[in-house]
Amino acid sequence: MRKLYDFSQQLGIVDFGKGRTYGTFRVWLPYKNDKMNLYVITSAGKGNWFSFKHMVEKGVDKALISEYIKQLNSLGFELDEKKHSEAYPVFDTAILNQEEKFSEFKKYTNELKEKSLSRS
Repeated sequence: MRKLYDFSQQLGIVDFGKGRTYGTFRVWLPYKNDKMNLYVITSAGKGNWFSFKHMVEKGVDKALISEYIKQLNSLGFELDEKKHSEAYPVFDTAILNQEEKFSEFKKYTNELKEKSLSRS
């Protein structure tokens, strides 16, 4: 969890939830003179979600999101790329406990950030 938090701080802007039930942090990426939410992480490590619907609403290219989902699925995530425009799919951070998978996750997420910046 700490590695994911540290990476998230390097990636974009991190803010915290209200913590009424459990602690959360959100990761925001710069996009079109604004920002877009990429994911939300819970202190429990489960019930985290990607904010694909928010990204689509902000105008991020659906093909770019689909490419990212395919990359995540190659790591063992189970995300439906056809529902990205209407979904906030949940995931378990335990999938990132393997150093190789975490390294690939960082690579794919940095690529998403760079590609979305170049298209905005």
